Amino acid sequence: MKVNKRLKKAIKKILIIFGLWNLIKGLLNKDKGEPLNKNLLEEGTKFYAKFIQTNDLVFDVGANYGNRVEIFQKLQASIVAVEPQKKCVAYLSEKFPNIKIENIGLGSKNEIKTFYEADSSVLSTFSSDYIEKVKNTRHKSSVWSKSVEIEIKTLEMLIEKYGEPKFIKVDVEGFELEVFKGLKHKSGIISFEYNIPELQEEMIACMRQLKSVGYQWFNFSKGETLEMSENWLTLDEFLEKLERKELKMSNFGDIYAK
Repeated sequence: MKVNKRLKKAIKKILIIFGLWNLIKGLLNKDKGEPLNKNLLEEGTKFYAKFIQTNDLVFDVGANYGNRVEIFQKLQASIVAVEPQKKCVAYLSEKFPNIKIENIGLGSKNEIKTFYEADSSVLSTFSSDYIEKVKNTRHKSSVWSKSVEIEIKTLEMLIEKYGEPKFIKVDVEGFELEVFKGLKHKSGIISFEYNIPELQEEMIACMRQLKSVGYQWFNFSKGETLEMSENWLTLDEFLEKLERKELKMSNFGDIYAK
């Protein structure tokens, strides 16, 4: 045991000398649930308080390890977390015992679908198209080496089971459009992740789909800034804004629809 400890210390010292320790440490810990830092938790709570009041029903679709669940819980919302990855569900169950958890995926219809697990759980997805579009660009170092069969249900079924939500957060790595095809009527404010330029067409398709069920106004928040951009826009106005540098250079963030 003493030899092992000495060896570990020696390896760590060598890695530090060559500037590799932080990189190795990051790789070892990149897929573990970690609590939000205090500043992000506070800023997130202020931001989402614009949409969520005490006891409001919130759907977190693609909850992962619960970064947003932690914020929603601080707002005293009633939370339903949807997460297909068992390791994430186990973590959520232990950390947030008072929330409802659905260990499924959401899509356009009831089915069993292949889910591609990435080395980093936040990149796991039902969309093979997503993998093809990002594996050589923003996620060159990621691999999707495992696939499992997962049950898919729809947003409509979730609403029938739990009631009408006031807020729906969707973060499902390129499968957002399929999720929204499973929604047949307007139901609360919606947010979903965007990635541009690779998934700009998918982002627009999601917005058109939401408009078709009654959503009229759109906005966006760049990256993890948790700051809304300017005023709410109609879909046509938003599409005009796509040509502006502010949105084109934002890379990723969240679209909001109401």
